[in-house]
Amino acid sequence: MDHGAEMSEFVGTINIHNVTAENLTCELKHLSTSTVVSIRIGKTDVNLFMDNDQAIAVKRILGA
Repeated sequence: MDHGAEMSEFVGTINIHNVTAENLTCELKHLSTSTVVSIRIGKTDVNLFMDNDQAIAVKRILGA
């Protein structure tokens, strides 16, 4: 069976609890041809690497 054919565009989910304004930060770091979205939740860091057009779309979706 070809499992790749069953995959959707979604990678998965991460459920994080007890998030407050005090332990959540989000920063955009613009590089020459790409952008890094850095999200810190408590001691957990998540870095999303994307091209600049994708970063503009993410900012629009998040209402920035």
